[in-house]
Amino acid sequence: MASLQFNCLLGLEGIDPAKVIVLRHRPKEKKLRRVLPWLAAEQPNLFNAYQQVQGPKLEKAFLSIDFIAAFIGYASGRAVFVGLFRRKGQELVTRNTFLQKPAVKRLTEMGMADADIRDTRYWFDLERTDLLRDYIGRLVINWPGGELSWWRRSERNHLQVLAISEHDTLTTDVPLWNELVLNWTELQHLPMSWKLTLGQWRAIYHVFDTHSRRGYVGSAYGEQNLLQRWQEYAASSHGGNVGLQGLDARNFRFSILQLLAPDLDATDVIVLENT
Repeated sequence: MASLQFNCLLGLEGIDPAKVIVLRHRPKEKKLRRVLPWLAAEQPNLFNAYQQVQGPKLEKAFLSIDFIAAFIGYASGRAVFVGLFRRKGQELVTRNTFLQKPAVKRLTEMGMADADIRDTRYWFDLERTDLLRDYIGRLVINWPGGELSWWRRSERNHLQVLAISEHDTLTTDVPLWNELVLNWTELQHLPMSWKLTLGQWRAIYHVFDTHSRRGYVGSAYGEQNLLQRWQEYAASSHGGNVGLQGLDARNFRFSILQLLAPDLDATDVIVLENT
């Protein structure tokens, strides 16, 4: 029995595969690789900015097509669908103009590097469409051949549909409390499902500075529990702690030392923090 191909899904939407480039995003930057699925799921403008500028070869290919089918590397030889984008146009921008765009600044803070030394490049106006929208986060395809070849012309490739998941796979379940370790960048871009969980947890937590090799112990017991406290760090980097002020928050790692009952009195939480 013949397998379902991604081009078949395009055809059902009346899209000519000859007008589609398929991208499999998997950033080399480790921190960005971790949060990119979260951005695709809940901050599409930031995700889109990641793909709006390309190197010379792919830039030329972009100019000849109408759609970009965006995927994220899901596992070895696999990719999960994050949207079908229409190319509405493009503008030629200087490298400095590109780097000063607010979304690009945010991506740079997440570790995105710009190795393109050209004075100018195209900034593509990409708009995520409603086409194939029901498959976002659910459709998994194979990615044959070497993974270094991270973009393909859809018409020239047989991208087999491996699975259509019942649930969105872009944001995985929050890890167990004693396995959860987050860096400062991740604190700023937590998926909503993770926020809901952290909002239920009172805890004794630990902030570790990988540069100085020193740690800070704190407690969370406010109205939104651990979420509220960690979002204060996300906003200010130091959360009001004098000992952390002036340090580079990009070196911080946040973890939980002890999970507490959600109705535990604040006084009792503080006692546990100091023991």
